Amino acid sequence: MTLDRSIFDAAFLRQLERLPRQLARLRVRAFEGAQARLGAGASLEFVGHRPYAAGDDVRRVDWHAFARLRRPVVKEFAHEAGPRVAIIVDASASMRLFDKDRAASRLAATLAYVALAQGGSLRLAFASAAGAVTSASMQNDGGRDFSRVLDFLSEWPIVPDGSDLSNGLKEGIAASGPRASLYVLSDFWLGPESRRGLASAAAIGHDVTLVHLLAEFERNPGRLRDATSMERDVCLVDSETRLQIRGSLAGEPTSEYVRSIDRFVLGLRTFAVRHRIDYRFVPVECPITAAALSLFVRRQVLR
Repeated sequence: MTLDRSIFDAAFLRQLERLPRQLARLRVRAFEGAQARLGAGASLEFVGHRPYAAGDDVRRVDWHAFARLRRPVVKEFAHEAGPRVAIIVDASASMRLFDKDRAASRLAATLAYVALAQGGSLRLAFASAAGAVTSASMQNDGGRDFSRVLDFLSEWPIVPDGSDLSNGLKEGIAASGPRASLYVLSDFWLGPESRRGLASAAAIGHDVTLVHLLAEFERNPGRLRDATSMERDVCLVDSETRLQIRGSLAGEPTSEYVRSIDRFVLGLRTFAVRHRIDYRFVPVECPITAAALSLFVRRQVLR
């Protein structure tokens, strides 16, 4: 299934261009804070250089290396080496409802852009009941790999029905390499085997973040009723199992549904805490670039 490439429009790309500068300022603060904690005269372990990127603090440029190489490079230290990032997007049928696929693609693109701008390596994957469709490993190469990111995220695979992503997650995690910062973007209408796969990823050293995408109508269909004066019966159809449930948008059935969603979210949070996994709830309607920067900063800079 091909998404409209216009979801990555010029306004969205301009927002992305500003993110590395914002992140660079936070990296400098984190670096200076780490030096302060180490004490006077102490230093962090130098691990190498990376190419200078727009937004990097010029104080971090290694001018001696520049004289030798004839190109600007920035010093990197142990705590700030370019991240190894893997992004797994749930491609199951439920993600095609309420613009969750568009939100997931934009959020994945934003995380990918920041990862590449920071000199990291990147792997993308779509996960479904049929397995995983993965990208090649990508590096910052002046923008060519980011164009590949957008191409990849515009081509969602055609997948069979089913909410068991265990095979897809297993293949996507295996392709991500060792000890990656692993982001899983999903509505998490998943079976128990899928959760076990996420727990296993955390257990073997991946830094796992669950990015929970839900639309307003999924969280509270009663608000649609309030907005449209709908009081009639409705038929809810599970997009993956085709199970049908008939009910009403009025009164107690809606209230019980909202409570069940609250229990669902609480259960996912509890699961994440138990397995030392980060959990982030991102409404589909929220500004995607702000959500992505918050996620990336917490996992890569401020930790």
